[in-house]
Amino acid sequence: MKIGLIVDGLGEAAALPLLRERIRSPHVLLKPVHERKLQPLAKPEQIALVAARRCLLLAAEGVELAVVLLDRETREDCPGRFASQIESLISRRLAGRRIAVTVVMKDRCFENWLIAELECLGDTPRLFSNLTQVAQTVPFGNADGIDDALDILHRACGPRGTYNKVEGAKAICTHLDPGRAARNSRSFRRFLRVLEDSRYAGQSRLPYREA
Repeated sequence: MKIGLIVDGLGEAAALPLLRERIRSPHVLLKPVHERKLQPLAKPEQIALVAARRCLLLAAEGVELAVVLLDRETREDCPGRFASQIESLISRRLAGRRIAVTVVMKDRCFENWLIAELECLGDTPRLFSNLTQVAQTVPFGNADGIDDALDILHRACGPRGTYNKVEGAKAICTHLDPGRAARNSRSFRRFLRVLEDSRYAGQSRLPYREA
């Protein structure tokens, strides 16, 4: 199956392709498409309209499943329930089309996924010179619970460094281990399940344990 990703950020579009070889999916994962009109805090109907239009373009390219990645940001809605709502609205607009759609909420944003595997930052010491000072700020198993993941990445760069949301994401995803990151982020596990990563083919509520 050919899977297309629709993302709401430039960081995701640039960095997620770097994970493809380490995601254990049997499907063809296309390069993510950044949809600049996709605003996570917009009204559900507007989000669905923009996403559906992009899904139709992907369908014309032979994509069978479109995965829409949205930041939860400051929404207080249950991520799963809100994702289902958006998914239903998009599906209505795609009725009769040969493409399915799934919505995944990043909780709370892409940076929460990036800090879910802080160990990989040690492979880029020039960029993340202050890693030891932030390593304990992400509780094991709960990267999704951090309200300001971007601040952690800024601090990881040290007093003389500056974190760039695109170049920093690319540097991290060059080394990030999806299996380890998934142990610390339920929303990232959901993403892997949607892609039918073999570690989460059955469920994504609990972290996968190596045999």
